[in-house]
Amino acid sequence: MTNHRAAIAWLPILSAAALTLLLLLITAEQYGYHRDELYFLVAAEHLDWGYVDQPPLTPAVAAAATALFGDSLTGLRLVPALAAVAIVLLTGLIAREMGGGRFAQGFAALCAAISTLVLAIGHLLATSTFDLLAWVVIAWLVARILRGGDERQWLIVGAVVGIGLPAQQAPRRLPGGRHAGCAGHRRTAPPSAKPLAVGGRRHRPGGLHAEPGLAGGERLAAARRGRRDRRAQRRHRRADRVLRNATDRR
Repeated sequence: MTNHRAAIAWLPILSAAALTLLLLLITAEQYGYHRDELYFLVAAEHLDWGYVDQPPLTPAVAAAATALFGDSLTGLRLVPALAAVAIVLLTGLIAREMGGGRFAQGFAALCAAISTLVLAIGHLLATSTFDLLAWVVIAWLVARILRGGDERQWLIVGAVVGIGLPAQQAPRRLPGGRHAGCAGHRRTAPPSAKPLAVGGRRHRPGGLHAEPGLAGGERLAAARRGRRDRRAQRRHRRADRVLRNATDRR
């Protein structure tokens, strides 16, 4: 994969984003509150740093929407709609990072715009709204880095993960999965390149291959099989000791 990037296809990407926003605003008041939204509105009256079943971000957004727009359903669902718009925009930009030209960027953004998942999370205020947005932002930043971008952007990835955690705990899994997929894959970097510590390991710029391949996965699978085998052997040894002790007592 080369470092060449096509120009950003702003017109088709923005058109897809505008279509998403239009659909979500038109349908914002087509039916009443979802039960989760009612729960978030109640939680918004008792703001805290966390709740038994969720982090604090979504109730805080509900509180801000109520303060700004009162009891308006459209006002409550405006932030989710804007989050869906951002997801559509970033999907087009991810296509660009993958080498896509004008058509690919526009088509990717359009697919996101008419995706039932994006429309659903953009229609309701829910924790999954901000969860999906965090995942897409992280995916875009990682794609930029793997295409030869400044590896200091890993700090931004960490910041996005930290911002996403108050919505849901899921965003922390994506960086770990990416590191697992890229384990053991390096490209030769210039001798003058300074190593950067990422995930407890030191990599040189360009050292994380954009195509994880199979070797890293095979190593992980072999390591897991080895751990399972060792655990099974320990269980067998314990069982043997128990049987011997029982036999000796007799």
